[in-house]
Amino acid sequence: MKRRAFLGIITLSALGALLGLVAPGCLGDEATATEDLNCPNKSAFTGIPADGGAAMTGVSAYMERRCGTIDCHGSAYRWMRLHGQLGRRLPGGGNVSGGAPTTAAELEANYASVCGLEPEKTAEQVDTFGQSAEELLIVRKARGIEGHKGGPIVKEGDPGDQCIVGWLRSVPLAELAPLCQQAIDRID
Repeated sequence: MKRRAFLGIITLSALGALLGLVAPGCLGDEATATEDLNCPNKSAFTGIPADGGAAMTGVSAYMERRCGTIDCHGSAYRWMRLHGQLGRRLPGGGNVSGGAPTTAAELEANYASVCGLEPEKTAEQVDTFGQSAEELLIVRKARGIEGHKGGPIVKEGDPGDQCIVGWLRSVPLAELAPLCQQAIDRID
């Protein structure tokens, strides 16, 4: 009986090892594929102009300040995570909360996180210049229409709402930055 159990364990181990070697080959190119996000204007989100000009206040700065605390979207346990100076920092950068300004890598991570929340619906907003931006989860939760642990954080039409919805509607950074800054000023 012991011999039969031992042979069964050996057989299962060998089968598992073989499967581990063969299975990745079944995935083909998809095993290492990445997906480009079709998301609204990155410079308006990050606050970094595409032409390399001086940085302005983008959507990320507002969201970091309003939503990125450790107990909220700065938590590792949230689907939509935000990183930045006043909240969670990307690992490996040597930064601490409250220390150095938000890094370019953290801005990129924030952009990917927000754009990845509803990638197909967000892509539709890009194609239609945000005509129905209010249908997106990010707007619905911010306005309190959809359940949100933090409750409503914006009112329709206020600067924070205009900052987020304006980005989804492809408003240029130069026009969006003052709204995002007003939204931040109202938090403090």
